[in-house]
Amino acid sequence: MNAQPKAKRRSMPVFWQLLRKAKNTFDKQLDKTNQIKFRCVERVVGVDASDVEKFWLTYKDQVDSLLDSKRFERQCEEKSLTAKIVAEHIVFLGNGAVRRVRDEGVDCLGSEIMLYQESFTSNKLESVIPSITKDSSSTQEEDSSAA
Repeated sequence: MNAQPKAKRRSMPVFWQLLRKAKNTFDKQLDKTNQIKFRCVERVVGVDASDVEKFWLTYKDQVDSLLDSKRFERQCEEKSLTAKIVAEHIVFLGNGAVRRVRDEGVDCLGSEIMLYQESFTSNKLESVIPSITKDSSSTQEEDSSAA
């Protein structure tokens, strides 16, 4: 009796696995504030500082990849939303949401998008990834001294 081989399941990158866990935890919360959303992410990312920094750098890269789309920025602007903040929330929703927004636009999120008016990561990223603020401040210093 020849058994059919099981279809190989693609493994999800660790970054997206962590976000899925954070989102599942967040979805179970009664109070769904941005602070709680951030805490859900913090809890699943772990305690190893190098992993935390790597996670948030990847997060920032995913946000930036959405912001590379002029269509995305235009659609957010039409709804009077800040594209960067909306992108932060979309990345939190997971890889599927990111792909769907890239393919179909922000309207695929429906009225939920109107909840994405305040950042849940920006103020926290500076404390989590000191290198981001150092890099941007040294760049600004170089720009001002060159002027």
